[in-house]
Amino acid sequence: MHWLLIYRYVLDITGIILLVLLYLYILTGYALVKPGIIEESTLGLISYRTAVAIHLDRALRILLLVCTTLHGLTGFSIVAQRLREKALRKAVTLLVHLSFTLVFMYMISIEYAIRPR
Repeated sequence: MHWLLIYRYVLDITGIILLVLLYLYILTGYALVKPGIIEESTLGLISYRTAVAIHLDRALRILLLVCTTLHGLTGFSIVAQRLREKALRKAVTLLVHLSFTLVFMYMISIEYAIRPR
């Protein structure tokens, strides 16, 4: 299978996951600010306590980070392939991969940073 098809597949899958996660984070964010309205409109499914638990869940944050990184990396790599000059295309692709890798490593290091007591 050609790598461009794999990138498009990754782009589609991560896009769906990001849509669900971002909707969940926005909804639970409103539940933190206006708990009564959100709890009522979700028929009690998202209470203040549930919203806090979702926002503090490390697994969801890491999933969001991984999906965002993969989505951005594959999307910009596909766009870079539209460049006609081969050297420029390779340079932009390398820059995209390097940038997303550095941002991902920075965010993961923040996630797993040990706090002094």
